Amino acid sequence: TAKSIVIYSNVGLGKSSLFRNAPNACYLNLENRLGQVDGTFSEERVISLDDFEKFVSDVEQEKAVIERIKVLISEGNKKGLETAKSKLKDQYDDYYNVATGKIPYLRLLVIDAMDDLYSMVVKEKCTELGIKDLSELDRNQGYGITRTRFLDLVRRTMNLNIPIIMLCGITKAKEAWNTEGKDIPFLGSGSSYKVLSRKVTGVFAIDEKSDGKRYLYTNPKNANFFIKNGFDDFFNNKKLPNEIPLDFEELNKWTNLYSKEELDAWKKQHNLKKL
Repeated sequence: TAKSIVIYSNVGLGKSSLFRNAPNACYLNLENRLGQVDGTFSEERVISLDDFEKFVSDVEQEKAVIERIKVLISEGNKKGLETAKSKLKDQYDDYYNVATGKIPYLRLLVIDAMDDLYSMVVKEKCTELGIKDLSELDRNQGYGITRTRFLDLVRRTMNLNIPIIMLCGITKAKEAWNTEGKDIPFLGSGSSYKVLSRKVTGVFAIDEKSDGKRYLYTNPKNANFFIKNGFDDFFNNKKLPNEIPLDFEELNKWTNLYSKEELDAWKKQHNLKKL
């Protein structure tokens, strides 16, 4: 199962730029604040739920084609490969090279940010119902219709089986540590959220110390409902420290999103000293 990691913080603490040089990473840019972030990442601008769902659908279809080509190769089915080549035309070589491991497929998906995705869901539901704000509905009704739609989108994205970073912006990161995740999109304490959160590999909060240095914190208070066994099941039984310097390579030492060989090759390819 691919890792899925949630990272949340106040605005302006470095969430968006953390993975800017991660190998073969794609940002789903819902927040539209990546203009000043330089890096090797690719970017898909998302301004509506239609855009979001189209991206997910395209990846689902591409992965299906890649898997089909892998089967044809393993079977030695030359006729099937010729048929695929005629249908895929100019795209065939890329699909074939991914299927044979010559070039990597999407290695990391960064959703920036989950709270923007939730806002799009709210907007969609208000439009459908002909209302200006969910406050016009009974609280439980409004919460229910948006939650169901939002969680379906998150589940579908996680089912792509690609490592996913889910960035969340909240007003006060420290206070969220004491709210059982209620201020963090989809990390609520309801039963539906608990079912989904079991699939989340781990959760990190970014905060800044008085000296200006920033860290990823691993043990938010009252968060046992979405952190199981302190990540041990997923991160090679390493016991994580409570704080990790806000640095992609430092984070990767613990999460193993990439191998050292992958990172070294990416640095060489892009003439980078640090990622």
